Amino acid sequence: MEKFNVVNRRAQWLCLLLLGCSLSVIAQTQEERTKYVLLNDYYKDKDYKKAIEPLDWFLKNSPKFHKNIYIKGSKLYHKLAEQTQDAQLKMTYQDKALKIYDLRIQHFGEEAKVLKQKGYYAPYYWSQRPDKAEELYTLYKKIIQLHGSNTYSQVISNYMYMVFQKYQKEQLKGPEVIEVYDQLTKIIEDNLTKAPKEWQETKKYVDNIFTKIAVMKRKDGKEPLLNCAFIEKYYMPQYNENPNDIKIIKKIISYLILVRRQDPTAPCGNNATFVQLNEKLFNEAPTYEGGLLMIKLYQKLGDKQKVEELTYKLPELAIVNENKAQAKLKVARYESKKGKYTKARRLAQEAAQLNPGKATEAYNFIAGLYYSSGKICTDKNPVLARAVYVAAYHMYKKAGNASGMAKAKAQCPELTTAFSYNYKDGQLITVGCWIGGKVKLITR
Repeated sequence: MEKFNVVNRRAQWLCLLLLGCSLSVIAQTQEERTKYVLLNDYYKDKDYKKAIEPLDWFLKNSPKFHKNIYIKGSKLYHKLAEQTQDAQLKMTYQDKALKIYDLRIQHFGEEAKVLKQKGYYAPYYWSQRPDKAEELYTLYKKIIQLHGSNTYSQVISNYMYMVFQKYQKEQLKGPEVIEVYDQLTKIIEDNLTKAPKEWQETKKYVDNIFTKIAVMKRKDGKEPLLNCAFIEKYYMPQYNENPNDIKIIKKIISYLILVRRQDPTAPCGNNATFVQLNEKLFNEAPTYEGGLLMIKLYQKLGDKQKVEELTYKLPELAIVNENKAQAKLKVARYESKKGKYTKARRLAQEAAQLNPGKATEAYNFIAGLYYSSGKICTDKNPVLARAVYVAAYHMYKKAGNASGMAKAKAQCPELTTAFSYNYKDGQLITVGCWIGGKVKLITR
């Protein structure tokens, strides 16, 4: 037993000797070394309550001893907060854990690194405590200021929610909200390529929160934050300064759409400026859907020339067959108006092949072409002179259009006329003019 005690005392002195070597630069007293051994041993043994005494001693008497006391100090208070069932004591431990991060910064710097650690725990501890709301907001504001594009995505989301809460309580003004939103948007954009899934989710969340803020009804009865005047004041100057900046253009368009959604009578989002913005966006990245939108906008402005020009570009913009079919039918209608019936029919036939769901529309269109050609497709033979209507009848039948069939049949050759010219129902007759081909005779 005596031998064991000797060995044990030697081990303790060896530990103190090693500690003295490792902390020799800053540890000047035996008491400091002893207190540190106690803190370290209690911490390792998970006897966190006993560890408080040597920790408090350092915080009061030797705060610059070593940053390890702060690392262990915050950890032991986190553990105590986790273990206790007493609600009041839990809050006390939580506050002390977070306070130690501040003390560490005060004596050992590394503000950005330490605040990031504090920012991890702070929302769990303070989010349900109104007395800590402002302190939590200030903390996150500082973290984002220090870390910029290296800020964690969760911090960005948490901060945006705090902005929402402060605006809701009228503790933030509109311009301040916009400033924060623009700041967070830039950070998100800087990280989208690094971790697309994570940051896309963050972007969606932040955008949704901003939308809620933008359209929120105010207690004082004033208009929501986002209105035509607000966009004109805060975002149009950015656009005027950088008229080809697609990010700014996208943002303004999204805001204009929001305004119009809330108030369809709003003057912005329904004028030449809105069309111009969408035009630039479309020219930067032309898509089929974008083309359809531009056509609608040009139609509202009454710009028939641009409507036509863009309609003819739709087939090359379309990627899927459904859109290709729709695009070809749109072009076919323009061709028919120009009297280019053969080309119009070919486009409609191609549409039916690309998308069977458009076949009925395509066949009805072709039948209409045939029917309207009755005035230009004539023949000395009265039966053949009405062959176009027979062709129209069969095409309406193919489309399943009963009313169209009845309309066409009313213009088909009369039975007596057909008989006098030696024709009978069901006989193949030639259709002249641009239509061509043969069809089975239908009489009335």
